Order: sequence, then C-alpha cells, then structure tokens
Amino acid sequence: MDNLLLDAAAQNFEAAQDLAGPAQSQRMALGLMQVARAVKGDSRSPALMDAAAQNFEAAQDLSGQRQTQRVALGLMQFARALKR
Repeated sequence: MDNLLLDAAAQNFEAAQDLAGPAQSQRMALGLMQVARAVKGDSRSPALMDAAAQNFEAAQDLSGQRQTQRVALGLMQFARALKR
C-alpha cells in the first residue's frame, strides 16, 4: 500500500469539496485513480485494480454521463478487486 498516494488522494478529495461541476468530478476521479493505484499491490486482483485505475484516469477527460459511466465501471472493478 502506497501511503503517499493515499495522502495525495485525500488531498484531492478535500479539494473537490471546494469545487463544482466538471472540475469537481475530475478531481474526484483523480483521487479514485490514486487510491486504486495505492492499493493495487494489496488487492486480490492487481490487473483488475489497474483496470479500475485506468478507468478513473480516463474519466478525468470526460464529462457528464460518459464520465459517470466510466467512474461507475471503475468502482465496480475496484470493488471486485478488493473482494476476498
């Protein structure tokens, strides 16, 4: 587990509270990507966790429904990768 990445993710989630609209969603997607990468080595499926991180990264460049769909896909992969 990478504590530096987890700290960076927490800072991005904190910063997202002061934003709105696309900027807020992009900052949250960045934080999710950082969390996924931070815990990748501790997950049951590192490849699936990496796929989740890639979807969160891609979501930063999207907006609206497409961004929401990509984040939802990443969260599904994230949850399955953590499942024991």
